Amino acid sequence: MDISFQGFQPGLPYGIYIILFAAALLLSWWSYRGFKTIHPIGRYALMGLRALVFFILLVLLMNPLFRSKTVNYIKSDVAVLLDNSRSVGVEKGRYEGEKTYQNVLEQLNFDDQARISLSFFAFDEQLSSVRPDTLDFDGAETNLYAPLDYLQRNQEGTKAALLITDGIYTAGQDPAFMSRDLGVPLYVIGLGDTVSVRDLVVKNVVSNQKGYTQTEHKVEATIINDGYKGENVTVRLQSGDRVIARQNFTPTNQKSAHTLSFQIPLQKPGLHQYTIEVPEKASEWTGANNQKAFSIDVRDNRDRVLHLAFEIHPDVKSMRSILATDKNVSLTPRTWMRGEKFIEGDLPTETDSIDLVILHGYPAPDISNVLHQQLETLVRDVPVVFVRSPQQDLNDLPSSLESYMPISTTSSSVSPLSSGFYPVEAQSEHAIMDLPEVAYSNLPSIYAPIRNVELSPSASALFKTTYQGSETEVPFVAVQQLGNKRSAIINGYGFYRLRQHHAASSRSFITRLISNIIAWNAADTDDKLLRVIPAQQVFDGDDKVQFNVFLRNESGEQESNASIDLRLQNEAIGAKQFTMTSEGNGQYSLNIGTLGEGIYQFEATARKGETTIDRYQGEFSVSPTRIEYVNTTRNDNLLRQLAENSGGRFFDFSQIDSIWHHMSNAGLMDETKHIETQQYYPYQHLFWFFAVVLLLGMEWLLRKYFALP
Repeated sequence: MDISFQGFQPGLPYGIYIILFAAALLLSWWSYRGFKTIHPIGRYALMGLRALVFFILLVLLMNPLFRSKTVNYIKSDVAVLLDNSRSVGVEKGRYEGEKTYQNVLEQLNFDDQARISLSFFAFDEQLSSVRPDTLDFDGAETNLYAPLDYLQRNQEGTKAALLITDGIYTAGQDPAFMSRDLGVPLYVIGLGDTVSVRDLVVKNVVSNQKGYTQTEHKVEATIINDGYKGENVTVRLQSGDRVIARQNFTPTNQKSAHTLSFQIPLQKPGLHQYTIEVPEKASEWTGANNQKAFSIDVRDNRDRVLHLAFEIHPDVKSMRSILATDKNVSLTPRTWMRGEKFIEGDLPTETDSIDLVILHGYPAPDISNVLHQQLETLVRDVPVVFVRSPQQDLNDLPSSLESYMPISTTSSSVSPLSSGFYPVEAQSEHAIMDLPEVAYSNLPSIYAPIRNVELSPSASALFKTTYQGSETEVPFVAVQQLGNKRSAIINGYGFYRLRQHHAASSRSFITRLISNIIAWNAADTDDKLLRVIPAQQVFDGDDKVQFNVFLRNESGEQESNASIDLRLQNEAIGAKQFTMTSEGNGQYSLNIGTLGEGIYQFEATARKGETTIDRYQGEFSVSPTRIEYVNTTRNDNLLRQLAENSGGRFFDFSQIDSIWHHMSNAGLMDETKHIETQQYYPYQHLFWFFAVVLLLGMEWLLRKYFALP
């Protein structure tokens, strides 16, 4: 430590202090001048003690300043960023996977680098602090942006960084954008191999997550070919070990992508898992990316729709044609003749076998009371869609069915006229309104009332009629839901013209509209208070399994203060318990991270206090993790770019003997000289207070010794 005097910082002119010094000396002499009986040595000692006290106080009053300098030498901090993903463990060409990686770490000989301070971090999906001997090379993804972002935000004191990776990133942002403004030179060691290998990859599988029994389910698979030009490649669709279908293709290019379509016959309800697989070839470098699993939630059956027509009209044929070609509908047609007779057979009366009834042209003239009663039973137990026809008169609707009708008439005279229709903007988010775009003014006209009709109190109009280009308030399509009972009406006829129109957009529109009306009304509207919805029906092994949960209390209000526990079960992991987090507004969430491959069952229970509100059961599946094996060619372009942009240097894993030498020559391993300066004001320290007290005490003792007053 080096201490130097920096001068005084007096509050008064120096002349004043000289006068004070002289006065202090004079006062000290004058105080003891008359004590002639005391030995001169004692008298001068008393004068000196008194003068020394005055001197110290006056010097402190002049505020002297001292400055100390301490020189420290600090080691350079070097961050070591270690790739811990699965791709760096792949054996390929001259790179022997984990063995080569461990050899690289041994050659770097971190323990002997006493000149620098080393900090170790591993990165895969995220960044974490580690010891090099704890790497497991099992990261499901590579986020190469994360370590660079950390360096940029925490680079104080960091002189350089060693980045050890293959440069293949599968998550996060492009790290190249970060490297130029990093502020820390990167010395990059490239793992892996750049040699081209022969490989077949199941890149993607596209399939609807839901299906229905007794239907053919379409699946499309994309296969990536790398190096098999002119060779036959087999692709199999499997359920477990059973091969459902296989297809072959022969690539005409060295690198190519091929999309194949399969049809799966769905027989049994439930969640079924399938696999698209390419048998591994003898010359293929890995088979880890040769398959991809997916699942289909097979429903018990299609919507069972009973279509009752009470009038012969082109609309009847058009609607039945749409329903017959809808793969999600099982159609039972009945055409009324008279009394209780129907052309196609007896009227089904077992409501358990019907999901939806369509009353087309009801009520019609001359229907018997017996049939009225049968229809009343159907409508009471099954969702209903009313469809208008020319001879229909809604004023004849039995009073027992009025509550199910989404509209009501305000006059005995309701005459349909040639009209158009337009969508109600406020209902654009309704499920039925998921329709193809169409110019409504260009659609063929229909026949619908333009007055004397209004909505029921609990109903909503999706479309309203227009007359001669002017919009009316009369509903054309209206829907209603009372509890878990849905109903709808198409309040017009002549829509067969849209089905027969020359414009494909018109035909597509009316087909989708009728299909949506049927699907919405036939949908299960149980009164479940708790609903637990997995974010996906099929999670990839790299995905985090998440749930979205919705809860109402028995009054139908959103409940945000309940406790919801989820029990997850699988043959491999057994049973595990999780607790969900409330997000407010009756919504809850749960993220349980990644899971292993398989089908999982779950049961959620919502409780408030000691009361159980509701339970919900479901299942989902997890497919194998593959993303780290899709691309295994070292990205030298990126690695060189990271090194050059940051002011560092790129090294192949086999050429790292000189890496510490290069860093040393660049001054990155030199100790940093750090000078710490401190200012010292004597008046701020108690030493001088004690010194003054000590001197005064000594003076007092001498006075007592000489028996002075």
